[in-house]
Amino acid sequence: MRHCSRVLPVHCDRRKLGSRLCRAVLAAACLVLAVGGVCAQGPGSSKPYRVMLDDPLQSTCYGGPSVDPAFVREIAIGLYSPPESADPVGRAMVEGAGLAVEEANAGGGCNGVPFRLVRRWAENPWSAGSKEIVRLAYEDNVSAVIGFLQGTTNIAEQIAAKAYLPVVSPVSTDSSLTHARIPWIFRLPPDIRTQAHLLVKRGMVPLRLGRVGLVTSTDHDGRMAAEDLRREMEGQGVPPAFHLPIGTDVNDQSRVASRIKAFSPDGLVLCLPPKIALKLAAALRGTNVTCSIFVPWIPGLKATDLHAVYEGPVVTVEPFEESASTIAFREAYLQRFGADPSPSAAYAYDAARLIVAAARSGDPTRSGLRAGLAALSGFDGVTGPIRWDNGGGNQVQPVLRVFSNGMP
Repeated sequence: MRHCSRVLPVHCDRRKLGSRLCRAVLAAACLVLAVGGVCAQGPGSSKPYRVMLDDPLQSTCYGGPSVDPAFVREIAIGLYSPPESADPVGRAMVEGAGLAVEEANAGGGCNGVPFRLVRRWAENPWSAGSKEIVRLAYEDNVSAVIGFLQGTTNIAEQIAAKAYLPVVSPVSTDSSLTHARIPWIFRLPPDIRTQAHLLVKRGMVPLRLGRVGLVTSTDHDGRMAAEDLRREMEGQGVPPAFHLPIGTDVNDQSRVASRIKAFSPDGLVLCLPPKIALKLAAALRGTNVTCSIFVPWIPGLKATDLHAVYEGPVVTVEPFEESASTIAFREAYLQRFGADPSPSAAYAYDAARLIVAAARSGDPTRSGLRAGLAALSGFDGVTGPIRWDNGGGNQVQPVLRVFSNGMP
C-alpha cells in the first residue's frame, strides 16, 4: 500500500497555522457556550438576552470645533416648523419657543449673549426638508434645533448624526426617534408605546370590549403607531378585530365609516392626522356608530373638537398632568398671545428653556449643549419633571381622559 502525506507549502509557517487552529477551536467553544446559555433558559423561553435602553447613553464621537466664548455674539436656536398661518401645531411651536427665548433674553441671555430663534421649513420633508435643515446647520450656524413634526423622524436622525447637532423634539411621538440611541436627540412627549399601554390597560381592558377595530394612517407615523398599538392590544388580550389603514389624502370618509359599521365594533382606535380624524368621526356619526373611540395624543387634535362631531364616548390621552407650573405658563402665554396654549406650545416652551439652561451651564457649543441637555435630567418643566431614559426620551407619564356627553 502506498502511503501519502500532505506536504505543506514552503511559504506556510507551521506556528501560524497552529495559532489559527487554536483560535478556531476557541471560537467554536465560545459559540457552544453561548448557545448552551440561551438553551439553559428552557424551551420556549421569552427572556431576552439584553433589554433595549438598559445601558446609559454616551457620546464618544467628535463633537465639532471648539469656540472661544469671547467671540460668540449670539446663540442661534433652529426651529423646524411650518409657518404660523399654515398649521396650528407650527403656530404653537413658534409661539411657545419664542416666548421662552424672549424671557431668556430679558433675563440677560447667556452671560450677556442673546439667543435668537431661526425658523425654516419645507412642505416636503423627504426632499426639500433635508436641505432646509442643512441650511440651519451650516448657513445659520444654529447651536441646536427644536422641531420635527410627525413624519420627519428620519431628518432628525440624519442631521443629528451627521452635523453633530442637538435636536429637541417637542411633538413627535415616534418610538423609533430615541430608540435608535443617537445621543444628540431628545424627545419630550411620551412615545406611542407608552400611550398605547395606558390606552389599552386603563381604557379598553376595564370595559371588556369584544370587538375593537384599529384605524391608522398609511404614512410613516401611522404605520409605526399601528405596530405599537397592535402589539399592546394583543399583549393585553384585546387583539384588533380588524385593521383599516387609510390614506391621508382621502377627503370623503363615508366609505370608510360604512366599512367600519359592517364590522359592528364595540370599540375603535383612531390614530390619524387631525383633519382626517375629525372627518371620520363625523362620518361615523352619520352612520349611527356610537361605540367608544380611543385616541392617543395627536398634536393639533383637541378632544373637545372630536367629541363635538361624534356622539359616542371618546377616550383620549393627554401627554402630561397639569401642575402649578402649567397654570403659570398658561397665564403668561395668554397675556402674550391672547389664547390658551396647546400641549405643543408647552412642549416647545420647555424645549427652548432646556437649550437655554444647557447653554448657561457653561459651554454654548453644539457638543457642550448636548452634554448640558443630557445632564438636565430632572429639569422642572411646565409639562412636568423631564427625566431622560437611556435613549434620550422623556419618561413622562401620560394621563387618560374620558369624554362622555360632552363632559370629561
